[in-house]
Amino acid sequence: MKKLLTTLSAGLAALVLAACSHMSAAATYGSSEITLKDVEASVNQVLAERQGVDTSQMQLTTGADLTRGQLQFLLTSAVIEEVAKAENITVTTSDVEKYRASIVSQLGGEEKLKLVLVQAAIASKDTELVLRRDVIVQKLTDAIIATGVAQADAASVVQEAILSTAKKLKITVNPKYGTWNATTGMIEDATAAGDAVKP
Repeated sequence: MKKLLTTLSAGLAALVLAACSHMSAAATYGSSEITLKDVEASVNQVLAERQGVDTSQMQLTTGADLTRGQLQFLLTSAVIEEVAKAENITVTTSDVEKYRASIVSQLGGEEKLKLVLVQAAIASKDTELVLRRDVIVQKLTDAIIATGVAQADAASVVQEAILSTAKKLKITVNPKYGTWNATTGMIEDATAAGDAVKP
């Protein structure tokens, strides 16, 4: 009996230590994590940058939706970086700069890009992240099409690659942000899901 209690105590201690080790994690993927501070920094910058522009005509996320959206963005970006590693896709500084210049040109200037980022709830510090992931997705799409896959089907193949990689990474999300849906690759609002089943 004493041996059993000792074993149970050791197991409980291990669980407590594991929980404590992830208290600073908003999400974990593979052996890496996105910290609470990472998410908070993005949210704070998004809110600060909204103050400098006219947002009266924008539909902006706020509160828990904004926070969850920032974690989703950071997590998806991390997964796409892992896809790039698995597929040997490299993205250079030059690639990112050319892509940014192309977007700025299409939009009509840096100020327009700033507005787009604000509307999309992307902090300026995360601009390179979103540019890199777009370049990765485009390179992966081109590589898939080069294998003979129809252009119309390439997007779904890319999505499958991202979801497959996410599953391999065994993603976990801090319950305060919601629950991870491995099928859709989305963080779902646990509160909304709970409310949906209430009479």
